[in-house]
Amino acid sequence: MAAPEFLTLLKKSGLLSPAQWNVALEVAVRHDQSESLCAELVRLGLLTTWQSTQLLKGQTGFVLQHYRLLEAIGRGGMGHVFKAVDSRDASIVAIKVMSRKLSANPHLVNRFKREIRASSLLNNPHIVRTLDAGRVGKVDFMVMEYVHGDQLDSILAKVPQIPIPMVCEVIRHAALGLQHAHERKMVHRDIKPGNLMIDWSAEGQGTVKIMDMGLVRLSEDTEEHTSVTRAGQVMGTPDYMSPEQGWNTATVDIR
Repeated sequence: MAAPEFLTLLKKSGLLSPAQWNVALEVAVRHDQSESLCAELVRLGLLTTWQSTQLLKGQTGFVLQHYRLLEAIGRGGMGHVFKAVDSRDASIVAIKVMSRKLSANPHLVNRFKREIRASSLLNNPHIVRTLDAGRVGKVDFMVMEYVHGDQLDSILAKVPQIPIPMVCEVIRHAALGLQHAHERKMVHRDIKPGNLMIDWSAEGQGTVKIMDMGLVRLSEDTEEHTSVTRAGQVMGTPDYMSPEQGWNTATVDIR
């Protein structure tokens, strides 16, 4: 890709402010090919490595309302999670974007909206907070606090054994988060190491945060109760669910 073609994509992406765009134009004079131009823009901090890679692939969708995507940090059954910056105050957030190919499925869209509705009602240091939500075109997204840490399953893959006192503290933190959800009549239904994040402070202290409310059961959600029982669908992760959840996902309670 030639540099002029790359600049067209960059302009369309809306990633740069007017001042940054002027700098990019000055830099572009010294580069004929997009690869070398990209490398220079990354070095100057105008683009992230992920943004430059996506631009070289022809992608331009980096802005969701006032949020600018910085890099991809996760992927799940419903879509992708990105690290992003809020242009209003420069705060760093995480954004879960529903996959375009799933947006045509009303059932999955409703599940995604139920996750947004449920998580927005929760405010506890042991649950990843939902800050905002929106829709761009046909794509729904939710904005969450950015957690500086790792998923517990990733840690377990690297460490042969976690000390028992630390295991007890992880369970205690998760139980506090679940208690908060239970008091608001919510059942998570997918608690597992992959849905527990360890948020590391600057002092090295870890706080467990529950994430992914995609399978949460709301006590008043009679619509889901009917559709799930009719389809006989079992939701959750078999290795971690109770037998009762396997028998009847729609009526499983906080136990």
